[in-house]
Amino acid sequence: MLNGDRFRGWTSGEKTVCADKLPGQSLWDHLGQGTLTRQIVEAAGHEFRRAHAFWSKEFRQPWSHGDAGTNNVIYNSKSDRARFIDFEIIHEKSLPTKSRHADDLLVFLLDLIAVAPNPQWLALSLAFLYAYDNAAVISELEHQLALPTGMAWIWWGARTSFANPAKVKRRLERLRDLAAHLQHYRAFAAKRTRHKRRASMTCHMTTPGMPSASSRTRAIKASVIAR
Repeated sequence: MLNGDRFRGWTSGEKTVCADKLPGQSLWDHLGQGTLTRQIVEAAGHEFRRAHAFWSKEFRQPWSHGDAGTNNVIYNSKSDRARFIDFEIIHEKSLPTKSRHADDLLVFLLDLIAVAPNPQWLALSLAFLYAYDNAAVISELEHQLALPTGMAWIWWGARTSFANPAKVKRRLERLRDLAAHLQHYRAFAAKRTRHKRRASMTCHMTTPGMPSASSRTRAIKASVIAR
């Protein structure tokens, strides 16, 4: 469904699934090698948005991955495309679509929060969210970026490769604040674009050289009236 434009997946008997190997390297490997770039995470953001638009018969709602960490996203530099792999884990079917989609974003971002160095982690995170560009899901993500308490920290520790808890908390707070500002900026930018003045479609005959005497006179009169 996701990769049928170039790659195939098929069953072989009752207990075997075969799939073409996707070219490229996982974003987790790029993180570890220090080669993760804005272009790569933007490609990932576009693929998350594209994949989340597919309809799932199993969910009877739009599809979600369920384990969308950087290790399960492959980037092919030749085509500048990111693609998902590993689909053995799925979300609970009772979860709303926005919650599942926001969880996919969260799992991906937790890898950046845990491993990416300063100041790259924040720039990469925001580039990913800008490329994903879905206000409703990012708004839901704000709630999921809330700091966990109690036993929840055990799961978060596993998801963040047991990175320093103080660093994780600090980065979560920072990203949550900026995610909220991101939505306000998007709304402001969209409103500004709608009200942006368009160029005139009416053409006027002009002649080269100095303005004519009549045009200078009109300009002077207009200036006097304005005063």
